Amino acid sequence: MKFFKFALPLALALSTQGGVEANPLPIGERSVAAAADLAASTHELVARAPTTDAAFTVATSTVNSAITCPNGIAGRTGGVILLVHGTGQTGQETWANGPYVSLLPNYSPGYDVCYVTLPSRSWQDAQTSSEYVARAVQILAPKSKTGTVSIIGHSQGNINIQWALSFWPSIRPKVHQFVSLAGDFKGTLLAYLGCAANDLLAPGTGCQPSVLQQASNSRYLRVLKNAAGSALVKTLSLSTAYDEVVVPQSGTSGTSYLPGATNVQLQQSNICGALHPAGHISMTIDPAAFELAYETIRTGTTPMGSTFDKWSCFNFFFGTGYNNNTFAKTADALQAAFQFALGTASYPTTKTEPAIRSYAQAYL
Repeated sequence: MKFFKFALPLALALSTQGGVEANPLPIGERSVAAAADLAASTHELVARAPTTDAAFTVATSTVNSAITCPNGIAGRTGGVILLVHGTGQTGQETWANGPYVSLLPNYSPGYDVCYVTLPSRSWQDAQTSSEYVARAVQILAPKSKTGTVSIIGHSQGNINIQWALSFWPSIRPKVHQFVSLAGDFKGTLLAYLGCAANDLLAPGTGCQPSVLQQASNSRYLRVLKNAAGSALVKTLSLSTAYDEVVVPQSGTSGTSYLPGATNVQLQQSNICGALHPAGHISMTIDPAAFELAYETIRTGTTPMGSTFDKWSCFNFFFGTGYNNNTFAKTADALQAAFQFALGTASYPTTKTEPAIRSYAQAYL
């Protein structure tokens, strides 16, 4: 069954969906009444978020050794940006050759860019991965020119970030901006279906711990919703209608949709339009996603409509501007998909989702 365990995730990682699903409305297009309802519900959700830090099980020194700052920390004016990878990856594989590391140090006002590599390619208990994020913020914020850190996550990395913000509330004032690329805040149906398929073909196989935690009905996500079902810091959640891994992506019920955040799908008419080809893996190198992330961090406002530079939508094809072919990293995207599939085939599986730790039990 190892071939199946390898081939299925590779196919899923490389495939695309057949059509454009309904887009979440930009905040500016919601009705006043709907916006008021959202604000009220968001306030209620934030009000019940934890107010004291959970105990750490991971040492500061361990996390410090997992942080890489390719260009060093030079006190650049924009402060530190922390990049957090997703399932089956490392920090280097996801970020080292992409636009965030390559461009942001020299983009006005200049940023110190670091990434963290989560243990076991983030296949293990997501509660441990979340500790790495919380520790990384604690380590990097004092070194940042601004005293704060902006965080950009991909895929599972985003629920690790949200969990860290939930259960280590002391880091919230240290986060300037959180940008989510293809986050699965509500989980993904693919995790449930993939695990069920594994069990059908090889009874007792199960899935990797973090895959079980990303299933839409997991205890991990139930706790996350109950502890903080909305944005806890200023958050931009970017998604793509063609996401083949994090599904479904449909309006406010989409898995990347986070109440209280600015929720933007790249195929919106006021962004790139329906034909923009971004997929799950390529979100980390997509020029439109980069433009939105950069401008949001730089200005504090997400550009849309006439304020959004639509040339970034086409830069994916032509590789012009933005440091030549920085975004045309097809080989990197294929390598990322390969590593995801390889890890699925080799990392130990379990039929039981990791137990919710004591500090979070009240939110089950």
